[in-house]
Amino acid sequence: WLSFPAWTIKPESLPKLQRVIAEHSGVAEKKDVMKFLPPLVRKKVYVDLPMSLKKAYHDMEKHFVSEVDGDIVSADLVIVKMLRLQQLCCGIITGEDETKTVRTEKHSALKELLGDICPNAKVIVWANFKACIQDIKDICDEIGLYYSVIEGGQSNKERQEQVDNFNNLKTVTVCIANQQAGGVGVGLQAASYMIYYSKDYRLESDIQSEARAHRGGSEIHGCITRIDLLTKGTIEEDIHQALREKGKLGDIIRGVKDRWK
Repeated sequence: WLSFPAWTIKPESLPKLQRVIAEHSGVAEKKDVMKFLPPLVRKKVYVDLPMSLKKAYHDMEKHFVSEVDGDIVSADLVIVKMLRLQQLCCGIITGEDETKTVRTEKHSALKELLGDICPNAKVIVWANFKACIQDIKDICDEIGLYYSVIEGGQSNKERQEQVDNFNNLKTVTVCIANQQAGGVGVGLQAASYMIYYSKDYRLESDIQSEARAHRGGSEIHGCITRIDLLTKGTIEEDIHQALREKGKLGDIIRGVKDRWK
């Protein structure tokens, strides 16, 4: 792994930095502008990496190459290595000739969460890999849930139809969405739950996707619940922490209360 020193602001420099930024910017907090919004509750659900993938995961961590069920999984760049580690956490095996998925505890945890939530509420499931989106579709089919899908390659009309179906049809209780395709420009305020099945390091994508449900119109719910589904001891915990640290840094610089728990 490449190593980068931790970047921190010297305590004695913080007031000056905040003052300089304040002279050229303004801060409008959502909670102050939209006081009618329900509270946003953040939770984490942890799962274990299955034994069948642990060796492959640790091999990839060390050597940029691993073998899973006879398939060679390789990464020639650090960024590709990180991508492969994320995929392994989701049970995605990207071999030389094909991509396949194996069931993990993450699949079981999502199935249980959807079974608990969807009889009484609607939920957005965010995922950043095509294979994950297909797995989530399969899980919904297994337990008899109707869903909308927002992903890359859709026309504006197709995407809006999926949004409208989710918001307006009682039978459609799940929206399966990619953060890049569905994270901006749409309102999914029918959802009172969000599950982050997989995500990347982009703080903007994280904040914007969260705002698809926690927005005007969501006051119909008592609260909005965000659930981050994380595989213990893996890069998923690192990504989650990196996003929190980016958010904290922004709040420190702007001089606003820390919102990132």
